[in-house]
Amino acid sequence: MIFMGLFLTGLVSGLIHWLIRRKNGAMLAETLLLHQLFFLGVAMTISFMGHVLMSEEIAAQIGWVSNGFQKELGYVSLGIGICGFLAVKFRGAFWAPIIIISVVFFFGAAFIHLQELIALGNFNPGNALIIIPDLLGPVTLVVLGLLTLRAKRG
Repeated sequence: MIFMGLFLTGLVSGLIHWLIRRKNGAMLAETLLLHQLFFLGVAMTISFMGHVLMSEEIAAQIGWVSNGFQKELGYVSLGIGICGFLAVKFRGAFWAPIIIISVVFFFGAAFIHLQELIALGNFNPGNALIIIPDLLGPVTLVVLGLLTLRAKRG
């Protein structure tokens, strides 16, 4: 549930940030997107640490057996995490690739977790509960990204 907590933290912190700065014309969607990307960085860095440094424990929580592919997933997570942090510095066109990669990654992960849940009855918390942020995160990124783009073109 840490990933759901980070997702919600990004929304709440973004809203607070916007409420403080809105007198200066800060856009709500852009501010929320900035915070979502930053907390995506936090979440994916945690994912990296889990899949690389605690492979056996994380695999057991998911209902899987640890292997080399899990560590590869950890390094992909680290790359996405670094990009999430860099999103704070680099704005605009830098955000689109992060959103695209994250959407593909998370929807793909959700699909695999759903397959495990339905076909194999894998209701381990690391497999079943992660589906929620795996679906909500990308939808939020796409909606906020499109709203930000629309406002900038507007």
